[in-house]
Parts: sequence; structure tokens; C-alpha cells
Amino acid sequence: MQFLSDFDQTLTRYWVNGERGFTSYKVVEKSPLMSEDYREKARQLADKYHPIEVAVDMSLEEKTQHMVKWWEGNHNLMIGERIKRSQLKEMVANANIQFRDKCEVLFSELDSFNIPLLVFSAGLGDTLLEVFRQFSAVRPNLHVVSNRLVFDEAGVAVSHSHPFVHSYNKGKSPEQLAAVESFIVGRSNIILAGDSQGDPKMADSLPHTHHVLKIGFLNHDVKDRLDLYMDIYDIVLSGDCDMTVNLGIFPAHLHREKYKI
Repeated sequence: MQFLSDFDQTLTRYWVNGERGFTSYKVVEKSPLMSEDYREKARQLADKYHPIEVAVDMSLEEKTQHMVKWWEGNHNLMIGERIKRSQLKEMVANANIQFRDKCEVLFSELDSFNIPLLVFSAGLGDTLLEVFRQFSAVRPNLHVVSNRLVFDEAGVAVSHSHPFVHSYNKGKSPEQLAAVESFIVGRSNIILAGDSQGDPKMADSLPHTHHVLKIGFLNHDVKDRLDLYMDIYDIVLSGDCDMTVNLGIFPAHLHREKYKI
């Protein structure tokens, strides 16, 4: 078995302390370490492309070209801001971001059963990994495929990884598959967790896949999007649910072996 998951608003909460929780990109955008000019331009990009990302009346093919433009624009803004690697720790520490309740239990259980936690994220891998570190959630079974900044010897961002991982190409590029191939050999049964229209397809290109159970987190616009999510996921959880359902799916024989039942 393997556990394949999105990060933003799947492993993390949609609402934190009564406000919208930050995504891995928002951690940077909302930081006072960044200039107001950067924040305004990043907001303009989001205002233009986020409605396209969540539109229910547009094909994935149509959305993809827009997502690439959004990601490229956002990364170029960060590079132009000369963001520093050393700033990421402070940005995350001050960010309104938390894992969903019982995520810590889920991470511990996966590790104890030697089940890989494979995170395919269209977010910013640099802040994503810092979130795992600051919540003491980094374990040997964690493997992340995401967008990364490239820093020079002085620790200043000068470029970004290629190709972009966006909402609708997770798990599809040869580069992504090569990064995880050694961790998933012989693991043909997948529990998949996501929150977007593209996430159910994350496992489509993984080799030797037999069974995929797809769990969708429907964080907002439940009335408008429930039918769509019921079509593309096997289980749909609405609202800021915890990880109880995900934990309950582990095969009973794993628990019997661990707890000598």
C-alpha cells in the first residue's frame, strides 16, 4: 500500500482560527518580509487564475495552459523579490497554517506500518517541507514532489524547478515519476486524498496500480460542486473534516499484526 496525497487544503486545514488557512504559496505572499508590490501582483495573478482553476464548466485541457502561466508568473515574482532560503523558517512560523486534526496520528500510523506517504503538491515545496519540519512531522516514509526554488551560493532564489507541478499534471511527467519510482515498487494499492478536480488523476500514470481508493475533501461551495466531486471521488468529505475516515481505512490485518489482536 501507499498513501498518495495533495498538500494544500487536503493535509492542511481550510479554516484556521476562524480565517482562511494559508496555502504553501500564501505563506510567502502574506509574509511581511515580502514587499507590498510583490503581494499586490501575486493577488492579481490569483484573482485572474483561481476562478479558472476551480471552474466546473471548463475542461482540464483548457485549464492546464492557464495554470502554467499562473505558476510561472508567481515564481518569477518570487525570484524578482530575491527571496532568501533563510527567510522561509520565519515565514512558516508566522503563517496561519495547520495540519488537519489527527494528521499527526495518520503520519505516525503510516510510518509504523512502513507505508510511504507520497505528497504530490502543486504548491511551493520549500515552504511545504518547512511546515512538516515545524510540526515535527518529517518521517522516513515521507516523499515530496513539488515546485522548488533554486538558490545560489548566497541562499538567494535565482530560478525554479522544471517542469512546474500544477493542479492538473500531478504524477504525469517523467520527472515526477522518476523521483518516486524507487519508493513505490510493488505497492499497487493506493489510498488517494485530494481536494481539487485534478487530484483524483494523480495516480493515473503510476506504474502497476491495481486499486485506488479516492477520498475528496470538498472545502467550499458544497452545494454547487458536490455532484461533480461524487463523480470523481469514491468518498467525499465536506467541511474542515479531520483524518478519522482516512485512518479508518487501513486494512484490519495491519492493526491485528501491530496490536496482536
